[in-house]
Amino acid sequence: GEEDLERFECEGYIRSFSRKKQEIYSKLLGVLQYRKYEEVIEPCSTQDIALHLVTSQTDFSLDAQLQRFFLTVMYIRWEGEGWINKTGWPSSESEWLSSEPECTWYGIICNNGRVTGLELPDNNLKGEIG
Repeated sequence: GEEDLERFECEGYIRSFSRKKQEIYSKLLGVLQYRKYEEVIEPCSTQDIALHLVTSQTDFSLDAQLQRFFLTVMYIRWEGEGWINKTGWPSSESEWLSSEPECTWYGIICNNGRVTGLELPDNNLKGEIG
C-alpha cells in the first residue's frame, strides 16, 4: 500500500491521506462544489468523513464514488453504526468502505448501476432526512 501523508481521527473515524487518496478527494470535492452540492466542507464534518471513506477505494468510476459519498453521508447522519444490518456500509472500525459495489450494500435498490432507492425497514435508523 501507499504510505499515508496525513492520518488522524475524527469522531471515531480515521482520516488518512495518501497521494492517490488526496488526488481523488480533490477531484470529488471539485465536482461537488461545481454541482453546488457542497460549497464548504469543514474538516471532520460528516461530508469530510464521507469523502475520506469513499476515497479509500480507488477503483470506482467518478459516478460510483459520488453515489458512495451520498450514501455514506446518509449512513453517518442516520447513525449507521447502530443499524441491525449494515452489510457493505462503512464502519468506524475500519478506514474504508467495502470494495463491493454500492448496489450490493444492504437495502440499496439500483437500476443499471444507478442507485434509485433505499429499503431499510426495521433497521434502527435514527436522525432526519435533509
